[in-house]
Amino acid sequence: MTPPMLPVLQDIAAYLDELRSALVSEYEALTVNDAERLTAIADTKQRLSDILGDLDRERSELLREAGLDLGRTGVLAYLDRQSASDREPLDVLWQRIETLTRDCRRLNQINGIVIEKRRRRAENTLRILQGQTGDSDLYTPRGTTPRRPGPGHTLAKA
Repeated sequence: MTPPMLPVLQDIAAYLDELRSALVSEYEALTVNDAERLTAIADTKQRLSDILGDLDRERSELLREAGLDLGRTGVLAYLDRQSASDREPLDVLWQRIETLTRDCRRLNQINGIVIEKRRRRAENTLRILQGQTGDSDLYTPRGTTPRRPGPGHTLAKA
């Protein structure tokens, strides 16, 4: 008899793989500023997130019914309860899920860093266009330096 967790883990792995691909595509779209593609990818990521949330609830319910912890510890205990023939495909899937989860987390962090850098750059550009200099005292609004080290900007004399 097939363990009830098998199809759930298969679906989780498949959707995580799809999410990983979406995150790679998002990075590529970020590098070329493809706003249209980014919008489509955001929709895909939301859809996948919803599906993965439903699957996680299904997995948690199976663990709850088995009287196990709902997290990683519970999954490992569930795997331990399986026969050798049932456990092998479950082990392979669980390892795949853990790897895909780490990959997705890493890719999402990288994309977040890229987005944050772009946001800061856009804010700085907007501040400059609005005539704001921020905390920097490099130049006055007239284009001169606010503090002169001395006549003729001599920094040192021999």
